[in-house]
Amino acid sequence: MNSSIADNDNMSEVRSDLVEVWISDNASTDETEQVATLFGAQFPNLHYTRNAENIGTDRNVMHVAGLGRGKFLILHGDDDFFNEGTILPLLNVLHRQSDCSVVHVNVFHTDNNVVRCEGVRDFLRITSNRAVFMSACMLRRSDWE
Repeated sequence: MNSSIADNDNMSEVRSDLVEVWISDNASTDETEQVATLFGAQFPNLHYTRNAENIGTDRNVMHVAGLGRGKFLILHGDDDFFNEGTILPLLNVLHRQSDCSVVHVNVFHTDNNVVRCEGVRDFLRITSNRAVFMSACMLRRSDWE
């Protein structure tokens, strides 16, 4: 997780009123708390919570998704990251496509095309098995809840 934050300048590229970052520590035995505390002191939009015990991936995802207040949520694991310079363009897409329930980033193509799908069948036809890549899907909170 340290390298996901430290080796990437994306945190400083984003105003804290546009992006909120929550780290949900699922009772890990590594340095997650120390790293989150270090970066939380530098970035007011980074928040940390720790589960008393490991509650499993699914429950942890549900827990952390409920903490944020943004219009969209993006779920990342501790080894996921944004390439430098990608957050602001992504925010622009989310703003322009704010009526969409799901915005999916095709990480295998870098053509920057935005393709709108009509319904689940169309979405699955275009995304195929990549539809389940958690870190590539931005979900509109109102549809999640």
